[in-house]
Amino acid sequence: TINNVRDRVDRHRGYLKTYPEQIFGDELPDGFVFHMSLCEEFKEEGAENLFQSIQMGDECSDMREGIKAELSKSKSNLFVTIPLTKMMSETPEAFTNPFSLTGDIHSTCIENFIVEVSSHPRICSIEVVPEMEFLNLEAQWILQSGSQDYRPFYDAGLSGTGQVVSVSDSGLDVDNCYFWDSSGDIELNGEVDQSRRKIVQYTPYANGGDWKYGHGTHVCGTIVGHKAVDGVAESHGFADGTAKNAKVAFFDIGRKFLKILKLPNQISTVLAAGTAANANLHSASWGSSSSAYDSSAAQFDEYAFDNPDHLSLIAAGNSGSGNTANSIGSPATAKNVISVGASHSYGQDLTSSQLSTDYMAYFSSRGPTDDGRTKPDIVAPGFSILSAGGLPREVGECDPESIPNGMKPPSGKSAGLTFMAGTSMATPATSGIAALVRQYME
Repeated sequence: TINNVRDRVDRHRGYLKTYPEQIFGDELPDGFVFHMSLCEEFKEEGAENLFQSIQMGDECSDMREGIKAELSKSKSNLFVTIPLTKMMSETPEAFTNPFSLTGDIHSTCIENFIVEVSSHPRICSIEVVPEMEFLNLEAQWILQSGSQDYRPFYDAGLSGTGQVVSVSDSGLDVDNCYFWDSSGDIELNGEVDQSRRKIVQYTPYANGGDWKYGHGTHVCGTIVGHKAVDGVAESHGFADGTAKNAKVAFFDIGRKFLKILKLPNQISTVLAAGTAANANLHSASWGSSSSAYDSSAAQFDEYAFDNPDHLSLIAAGNSGSGNTANSIGSPATAKNVISVGASHSYGQDLTSSQLSTDYMAYFSSRGPTDDGRTKPDIVAPGFSILSAGGLPREVGECDPESIPNGMKPPSGKSAGLTFMAGTSMATPATSGIAALVRQYME
């Protein structure tokens, strides 16, 4: 039971909020959700049917109906999230009228619900889930402002909505919770479906998937990843992307377990596929050891010339150890692309060998190009980035309950998350910010 429930009036919106003080103590969040776990032997009955036996009293009928409506949306029979505060914010009249500002009835309804659920023989556990903070948050504020924890793009409502970013990489684990769509997996045929939650196109040029903790899944998560445990309702994840509300058009160029990529002879084949999906940005976290302006670089330039609204962002390469000059790898040597190098990060992303955001990663390729041009064009955090980790043999792999002590940069991994390091990680982080800029300009 909860002995103390604190009532607070939100003067801005004019409705009552209540919080279980005993759980939160003095640090009360702006909202909370209840997470129930049904006992294994009863999971087939489903949460909505189970709720029929929970009594809350006649005075709580409005809240009861609201909770039932939330339960009916649940895609899982075992785990149920009930966002009471969210419901109150969306339909305040259903929860506050005719409640007085003392909140006596309202408090009683919440307490009755918790008591009933916690004592129900078919429910194994109930907990209040606090709001999660991003663990990709270091790259977010570094790229948006350079001032710790200040994200002016997000504050202005710029999170990638309406933007599609195309990506060519090793593969994409489509059912990781950062991409999963409960309506079913995207067809692996290059067709475009803009109604999808995250992946609007998958072109299986090389094959049709990623390997365990593969490169492509991590890259896509850094750009557009947004956690949705049930494939519908999105929530803060440990590793949401820099453009978490954008979508991705994916072009698979990965040969399973091989570093050598399978690319079409014409780069335009890759880029045009994304253009067909309304993607004006392309993120390429791959390249060669050649610092020359070669045919692949020229093809990227040609596509940019023919498609003025298109921009490619390409990883500069990882050949800069020892401050090696002239180590930018093609096609990042192209003239009409943004070549991305890697910098150190901040906070939990730092390793013992990192200093601060003002320093270049030791491995990041240095300019100039063979013909004397300055490269890279920009640097971004890439010396350990936390993002989605693919587990092809699992469905819905997601965040662990907490980050294990042994999961540390630059290569730690757990459940549906993994750290990786390289200009391959800096490039998608920058691509996500480019999507925010496009959103603003539109």
